[in-house]
Amino acid sequence: MKNILILTGRYKPNMSANSICIDNVIKKLPKDEYAVTCICYEDYQKVIDSSVDVHKVSRGYIKSFIYKHEKTNNKFARIWLKILKSIDKFLLLCHTPIWPWTDCLFTKKEFKLADKLQKEKNFDYVIAVHMPLSSIIVGKKLKVKYPDICFIPYFLDSLSGGRPLSVFSDSWNLKKKLKWERKILPFADKIVVMEASRAHNEKYSSECDYYKKLIYLDIPLLTNTAISKPESNIFNNGKINVVFAGTANYPMRNFAYFINVVDEIFNLCGDKIAFHIIGQSNCVAMFKKNNVEYHLPVAHNQLGEYLNSADVLINFGVKTPSAISGKIFEYMSYAKPIISTYSIDNEACIPYLKKYPVALLVDENVSDYRRQAERIIKFINDSIGKKIDINEIRSLFKNNLPETFIECVIREVY
Repeated sequence: MKNILILTGRYKPNMSANSICIDNVIKKLPKDEYAVTCICYEDYQKVIDSSVDVHKVSRGYIKSFIYKHEKTNNKFARIWLKILKSIDKFLLLCHTPIWPWTDCLFTKKEFKLADKLQKEKNFDYVIAVHMPLSSIIVGKKLKVKYPDICFIPYFLDSLSGGRPLSVFSDSWNLKKKLKWERKILPFADKIVVMEASRAHNEKYSSECDYYKKLIYLDIPLLTNTAISKPESNIFNNGKINVVFAGTANYPMRNFAYFINVVDEIFNLCGDKIAFHIIGQSNCVAMFKKNNVEYHLPVAHNQLGEYLNSADVLINFGVKTPSAISGKIFEYMSYAKPIISTYSIDNEACIPYLKKYPVALLVDENVSDYRRQAERIIKFINDSIGKKIDINEIRSLFKNNLPETFIECVIREVY
């Protein structure tokens, strides 16, 4: 029996996007071969999962209050939440000298717990999931103290190629993050990175000794979740339902463009096509349209009911070339038609969606909203009811299977 320690951010039941990915890997591990322990953020949500030994570590008063009251309707608590979130943002700037490491005290507590568990369980592997950076730092410290551990940093989000801190220049961000990579990664046994970051890594890290340890995989969100037809449609509105599930923040994603196109769709065919936005958002007011409905975030284990009831799934592109939206692979698991917008020619999702059997790419640089609306309506009408073979998808996107991580990373170590 091999013992694995997972270091991640927010885990069950309200998992971060990266924790959803590593959880998919955990689910595919043979239970008679591997025992999994996980250290994650204390978010005051009870974990009900006997297959993983979960240990939660507090991030301090501010984060604790935010996690405890994030879903509250209490007016006083909402005001206090707003104040604390502002203070939290200010404290991030105080970490400028060591950016992007922003949680020194948490890191210290996490390492102390990991060290204690190591003495009890003698881990064979430590898989450190970035983000947060603290996971990678703790993994490196364990490797230094216990050299026999196999240390595997897992970059679902690129560190040096990730989204920069906007108050500083891109060159400043790159320099700070590369410094951290070159401080930590020489201690790794294997380094798992995403295919979307290949060009960035080749440019900035190919001459580093640790570059030969890189394994290029992809977001492991392609699972066996597709269901041929739901017994009941959660929307139950007699319309064609187009669904987005994820963080709906502007201007990270260009929802202003989307709304202009949606207005034209409504002018052309009324409310026959309904758009649903599900998730955290800083621009809810934008979604107050006749054919748009905003839904508050739902737990990931409840999200499948919405995705499976959708007729079409929609993704919105970002402007960071090395950042890929993992949700497109989760979408693919449902074998549904996919629409995706983009604003840069090297948007990471484009090559994947060009291979996907039923997908439409919408260029946000095209200002003719009527034309884009007509393209979307035609695509929806043409693709409704079109059968997509999930086995074909799994074959096309093998590196997005959780099983591939296990075969290429864990089983290949020894």
